[in-house]
Amino acid sequence: MLHRYCNQFLDYCRLADFSHRSIQALTARLSEFETFLKAHKIRSVKKITCQHLVGFVDDYKNPSIHEISPESGHSGNFTIKMCQE
Repeated sequence: MLHRYCNQFLDYCRLADFSHRSIQALTARLSEFETFLKAHKIRSVKKITCQHLVGFVDDYKNPSIHEISPESGHSGNFTIKMCQE
């Protein structure tokens, strides 16, 4: 579903002189995102919500090391509220 968008984005990154390693990392992560969308039965770009993006970034296969914790002073709802604004 995202091949056309991803390829155009990666072409832009090459044009902007991103390093070969960065292109490889982006390609791998975009592939994971496509797998995530298939697992959630999302077949249209229009159906991708902010909550889907947060879910992917937050905990899909490789959770972020930048978790929001109670010690940071932010609640877990911080991300969701940001999406609703």
